[in-house]
Parts: sequence; C-alpha cells; structure tokens
Amino acid sequence: RKLREEGLTGKGVKVAVIDSGVDADHPEFGDQVKQTVWYRRGTPLSRDDHGTHVAGTIHFMAPEADIYDYRVFGRYGRLDVNSAIA
Repeated sequence: RKLREEGLTGKGVKVAVIDSGVDADHPEFGDQVKQTVWYRRGTPLSRDDHGTHVAGTIHFMAPEADIYDYRVFGRYGRLDVNSAIA
C-alpha cells in the first residue's frame, strides 16, 4: 500500500517470468502479459502453475508492470533444463 501511495505501480517496468509458464488468460492479469515464449511444453498449466503464481505475485506488487512469459520448464521442448538455468 505504501508503494502505491508513493505512486509506484510498476508502470513502465518490464518483468520476465522465466519459469513453468504463465496463464496469460487469467482474469487478474488483464492485458499485462505482453509476450509469451515457450521453449518447453508437456505439463498443463492447470497442474504446473508455479509460473502463474510468480506472475501473480509480481502483478500484486506492481499491477502496471509488463509481464513477459518465458517457459523453460516442462517435459518436452527445444531447450534443455540445464541450458535454461545457465
């Protein structure tokens, strides 16, 4: 609350969520998820919602920040987990 009273809402800030994917259709995000790039797939977001949870925490703290979703965790894909971590 104190941040908002000081006018700090995340406006103009870009945040990358590098995780298991973000449910960009979640109604709380509105149009704040600006880009989705998935290097991995296989687990539905309904079961692996860690990335969505992380994005939700960011959105709660900085509701006007732009969120960029990079899915690097999942069973299948063109990027191995060790490369994603590096």
